[in-house]
Order: sequence, then structure tokens, then C-alpha cells
Amino acid sequence: VPWSAPSWMKESYTSVGSSLSTIYYNSYAKYFVKYIQDMQAQGIVIDAICPQNEPLHNGNNPSMLMTATQQISFIKKLGSAFKTNGITTKIVCYDHNCDKPEYPIQVLSDNEANQYMVRRFTCTPETLAHYRLCTIPFLTKGFILQNNGLLQQRNSMAI
Repeated sequence: VPWSAPSWMKESYTSVGSSLSTIYYNSYAKYFVKYIQDMQAQGIVIDAICPQNEPLHNGNNPSMLMTATQQISFIKKLGSAFKTNGITTKIVCYDHNCDKPEYPIQVLSDNEANQYMVRRFTCTPETLAHYRLCTIPFLTKGFILQNNGLLQQRNSMAI
């Protein structure tokens, strides 16, 4: 899960904040393809990736802002690149806290992007109710729930 695309691919050419420039969506997708292929060549299978760690947190160095609309557009490019290259690695649509359920709901509601995704949240007991808002509309999608560094992967039907 990257914190940022390379600075030269970003709108303001900086490692802090800024967004991936749309002209580099295909190039950044190729980065992911090449990474997965190179790892597979070493015998390492990548089960899932996320295009952006904490996409609404743009204050770290490095960091990159990726709105839901931007993530939808990028996931379409990334999913298409995976399909073209025979890559079955899952794409996680939202690796961030559960307190913004509208973000993953918007991303998962896009039918074209949705075909490539599972979802992920970092939850605390205070935000678990928000997580449930996102689970109910997408019961057929798997999810990855992370809380305090512990990863749990489940089929959402089992919740």
C-alpha cells in the first residue's frame, strides 16, 4: 500500500499531499503491474493491493490525496491493466478509517470499478457503526478489517 505516487506523477510535484495527475493514471497502473510481476517472478504472490494508503490524509511525508472520484477513475485503469496482463491480485478500494462511509460507498457503487475490488477499513469501536453502513449494501463483496494492527479477512456474509 503506497503512501504516494512518485512526486513527478503528482499535480504539484511534491511528496506531501497533492493528487496523482490524471495524465499519469496509466503509468502508475503500470508501476503496480510491474511490481506484481516482479514479485511473482521471485515466487511471491501478492493477494491484494490498495492504490493509496489513507487517501484522505495528505499531511504525511510522503502522502497523496485521492478523492473517491479519483480513486474510481484510477481503479478502472488499474483493473483494466491487471486484466490485460492476467493479474488476479485484488484491489482494495479504501484503506482508511470507517468514519467516512460515503467514500467506499461511492467507490463500490461504480459498477465498472466495483468488479475489481474488495474493501478495507481501519476501525475502532467508535467507528464500527460506520463500517456497518458500508457492509450492508455490498454483502457480496469480501472485506479486510484492520483494527490496532490486526488484520482480519472475512466474507461479509459471515458478519
